[in-house]
Amino acid sequence: PGGYLFIGHSESLNRNESGYKYIMPAVYRKE
Repeated sequence: PGGYLFIGHSESLNRNESGYKYIMPAVYRKE
């Protein structure tokens, strides 16, 4: 439960479906 995902700046997630919260560019937090 909870965790961070770091991706390349050229990558992106579909924030509406991924279950990750956007934190800042290339950083998402699992919810």
